[in-house]
Amino acid sequence: MATKSLLTVIDGSLMEGGGQILRNSVSCACICRIPIRVKKIRGGRTKPGLQRQHLMGIRLAEQISCGRLEGAELLSQEIVLNPESIIGGDFYSDVKSAGSVMLLLQIALPCLLYASKISSVILKGGTNASFAPQVDHTHLVLCPISKIFGINFDITIKKRGFFPKGGGEVKVDIEPVKKLNCVSLQEMGEVLEITGVSFVAGRCPPKVLHTMTDAAEALLTKSLPGVKLTINRQQHPHAMDTASGLVLCAVTSTGCYIGGSSLGSPSELPEGTGEKAALELLDSLEHKACVDKWTQDQLILLMALAEGKSVVRCGPITLHTETAVYIAEKMLGAKFEIKPVDPAKPDCKKYPCFIVCEGIGKLNPNFI
Repeated sequence: MATKSLLTVIDGSLMEGGGQILRNSVSCACICRIPIRVKKIRGGRTKPGLQRQHLMGIRLAEQISCGRLEGAELLSQEIVLNPESIIGGDFYSDVKSAGSVMLLLQIALPCLLYASKISSVILKGGTNASFAPQVDHTHLVLCPISKIFGINFDITIKKRGFFPKGGGEVKVDIEPVKKLNCVSLQEMGEVLEITGVSFVAGRCPPKVLHTMTDAAEALLTKSLPGVKLTINRQQHPHAMDTASGLVLCAVTSTGCYIGGSSLGSPSELPEGTGEKAALELLDSLEHKACVDKWTQDQLILLMALAEGKSVVRCGPITLHTETAVYIAEKMLGAKFEIKPVDPAKPDCKKYPCFIVCEGIGKLNPNFI
């Protein structure tokens, strides 16, 4: 391996101790051309080391950064990445399982913002996976929020993929930026409308689709009377696996996009799946949060790279967000502060808070 004394070293067992600390540190390394060693990868998990999803993510980063990657093998607990320049172009990654393609995008998107040209990425795997943002959440929520930073990217869902086989495919087109704008999302405002996507796939019967969606609509209509509600009901009978799910997005008068989602389970009634997504959304709205828990941590790296002071109001801070802050401060030198919305309720892990960041104003070297 490369000389370790010249590398930035990240302990992958710290904080959330999973894949996120790997993804964020690798993205930062590529953007800033920092040689990096990540040790004790996923050291906080019962099965540590690189799973296929993480392996394909860092190999994608190697492609994007024209870099050199060492130690990239299944179950490896240490890798070294020496990134070079980010040129952009066409990229491809296939998890060959139900591993989340949106977690691959979490590595690729920030990097390709600093490319010299528009890039396209084909990602294959799970489009709607547990413990990860669903592709519909990224499309309905993260895409419009990203525009506030000055980011333009589009997602085309070519085929959906679910647990356990995957087989989904998405195409993501990403425009480079000269620099990112800071953002101010401090007031949720009033909910103007709620949109969403519900789906059944494989052998899951249409009745499940309608029962699940009707339950979500009933709860939302009761809680938010008079708010326009549109949920697109989809059937995907040719998917490789049987699945169901629902993703919601509330659009507010101040330009906030707030999500809620759930995936069906054999041990859960369809109405329970629908209500779970609605309750997740309503929980964020009750906190007057401007972003939901799935979006919260995804904005940290963008805030750190942006020029100027960003402020985002959210619900209780998540461990993933704390991890993202740790990496952004360590690798980029950005300064964060987590402040309670109500000084009388200072525990930001239980109550709403503001995430405040003084970004580094990272410029795209291709545009200088």
